[in-house]
Amino acid sequence: MNIRPVLRDDRPPLSVVLAQAFQQDPVLRWIIQDDDDYQRIAEPYFGLILSQSLSLGECYTTDDQNGVALWIGPNVNASPLGQLTSTIRLVWLLKGSISRAYQLQELMRSYRPRREFLHLTYLATSPEHQGNGVGAHLIKPILERAKAMAMPVYLECSNQENLGFYRQFGFRLIDNITFKDGPTIWPMALDY
Repeated sequence: MNIRPVLRDDRPPLSVVLAQAFQQDPVLRWIIQDDDDYQRIAEPYFGLILSQSLSLGECYTTDDQNGVALWIGPNVNASPLGQLTSTIRLVWLLKGSISRAYQLQELMRSYRPRREFLHLTYLATSPEHQGNGVGAHLIKPILERAKAMAMPVYLECSNQENLGFYRQFGFRLIDNITFKDGPTIWPMALDY
């Protein structure tokens, strides 16, 4: 399976992959609760996330675009104009759900490593290709680089069924966080 960087032209099909893969995600569905809203918001939302990731980090996909991994490197921050533009777009897309998304982000910020780290923000495989090793292939190159750099890797697992997948690579559970009247999130880290 060939893994390659995501190109700008990959955004539309990879937005679909992300929207399909996260359609039943407990956290995202807590933020976007209505099915019609999810259908309307998901692809533009993930298009925005992909654009941000392309400008701030590293994104990888397969040649057949059946999966995508979005990474943000250490000390990477958007410009003030970029942050403002992204925030405006998110507020417009999420409308009534933005406060839940913001509360969740603020809570998760306190669990991130205190030193430089690589952040796996999203890992998705199209539903018809899940279980075929796509996700494993997508994260291995960055894990190898993190090991060579002796840099920790951090992620926020939003689905309990995926904990075993991350543990097979050596990720350890940091905490089990249940958001008030909301989902449970499992911050995880891999220390090198």
